[in-house]
Amino acid sequence: MCGDTVNCFSNDNAYFYALVSDGMGSGEEASFTSRICSIFLEKMLRACNHTDVTLRMLNSFIRSKNSCTGTECSATVDLMELDLLSGSASFAKSGAAPTYIVRDGAVFILRSRTLPIGIIRSPDVRVTRSEISAGDTVIMVSDGVTQGREECPWLFDLLRGNVDSLGVERTADLVMKYAKGEGCTDDLSVVIVKIGEE
Repeated sequence: MCGDTVNCFSNDNAYFYALVSDGMGSGEEASFTSRICSIFLEKMLRACNHTDVTLRMLNSFIRSKNSCTGTECSATVDLMELDLLSGSASFAKSGAAPTYIVRDGAVFILRSRTLPIGIIRSPDVRVTRSEISAGDTVIMVSDGVTQGREECPWLFDLLRGNVDSLGVERTADLVMKYAKGEGCTDDLSVVIVKIGEE
């Protein structure tokens, strides 16, 4: 059973969201926890709630669920919030793998050394803000792809200079193929968002 959940959605305030959540542990409980994170975030953010408030509420919800069931399950959250009017983006990371932004063949990496949602009383979230331009490509992966490492040279090399020529679907296929070739035994997920013209 896959412990990863991916989701993309938008709201009426012209915000687009992309999400990767990885349930910690294995089996049904990990899958269930990542799905809860996805559903909770989508419902709250579609209703135009603020991301920081939503993440605090999600953290409390997961901790309450653990207390009630006697489990200790948590989940990573990797959330991109893109303002479709201004082009500004926020990347909220809680225990998540690095995110890669490809612009004109150059690769920029967003990292965070944070804990997953549901472990401590206040969510450990790092928010990075960035301007996103037409032609940029955002690549979000679960830690199965990077095998939990902050540096993933093969992924950096694959993305540098190749995304525009390969296209989104081919790039996603290659990321999965290379990750399996690296001997990954964890769940693998990738979300690629190509920023188009207005």
